[in-house]
Amino acid sequence: MGQIQTPQMELEAFCAQLAPVFLEYLRTHGTAVDRIEVATSLEGITALPARYSLGGVEKNVLAPLKLLTKDVDIQIEVCRQATIKANVAAENADAAAVKATAAAADLDEIKTATMAATTKADAAADRADTSRQKIEANEAIREVNEATRQTNEQARQSKLAELNAAINTATEAKEACEVATTKADAAAESARVTGIEVTQSVIEWTAEADTRVDMAIARIEASNDAAMRDVAIATDMANASANRANEAADRANAATDKLGIPQTMVVDIPGPITLGNQIEHRIKATLMPEDNNNLLFLSAGGNSVSVMPDGRIVPLKAGTTRVYVIPIHNVELYQMVEIVVNNPSMRLTSGGTIRINDVSTGIRLT
Repeated sequence: MGQIQTPQMELEAFCAQLAPVFLEYLRTHGTAVDRIEVATSLEGITALPARYSLGGVEKNVLAPLKLLTKDVDIQIEVCRQATIKANVAAENADAAAVKATAAAADLDEIKTATMAATTKADAAADRADTSRQKIEANEAIREVNEATRQTNEQARQSKLAELNAAINTATEAKEACEVATTKADAAAESARVTGIEVTQSVIEWTAEADTRVDMAIARIEASNDAAMRDVAIATDMANASANRANEAADRANAATDKLGIPQTMVVDIPGPITLGNQIEHRIKATLMPEDNNNLLFLSAGGNSVSVMPDGRIVPLKAGTTRVYVIPIHNVELYQMVEIVVNNPSMRLTSGGTIRINDVSTGIRLT
């Protein structure tokens, strides 16, 4: 049998008649997505519906849950390992915290000991500063003694070199004598006939050697005497230098005492100064012991006044100026004072009346 040819119009009419029936069937037997039962957990669920589309092929498939959780399982394992490591690190951190607490306690003890040592060092520094000038004088004496020692050492080395040279000369003379004796013995053995001449030669050689030895000994004794004289002279010079250094140290200590380095300072400043007041104001300081008031005045902030080198105050404008008062011979006693300058509270008007500028009083004179 051949295939039945259905015209397009008949096919469309057939589909139109079949469509309502098909839709009613789907409505009756099908389940909409929003009507599907909602699962409260993944227990018992092995797959999910999915749409497959790859290489031009499209179809509905079931996707196993293992495919969906494969990467998640790997990450869970990584997290588990990280958790183990974090727990170990936390334990190590707790142990380190215990050690740190112990170290902090030790550090407090060290800090306390350091503060005590610092206090002792400050006290020692004060004592050292008090004896500084005497130490410098002693240092001068030590330098003189060191120079004297070096001079004596150089003289000793020089005399020792001369002594060694004399000894070498004597040794050479002795060796020459021994050589002459050897030669004489050989000559006597080989020519006993001329024994008298040989004996004479030996006597001459011996006499010459004795003379050279005597001369060497004389030079040695002269060198020793000269060396002893030089040492004695150097010692006297060293003692004289030490005495002069001690005298200089005594004079330095006496001069220091005469300087009268101040130990205390009392500063007296005027009260608030009225701008335009012609009365002279000064910063006065009393030093004990007296130091001829060798003071230095330096501005520490503000420009309401100018302080002259003799302590005289020159008002410039209303305001407050801080000034350092510094004793030159003991800077550690410096003090900072404040000079206050106010505008006049009353003024004379052009009409010849007195006007109070301070409105806070509520009084105005005209």
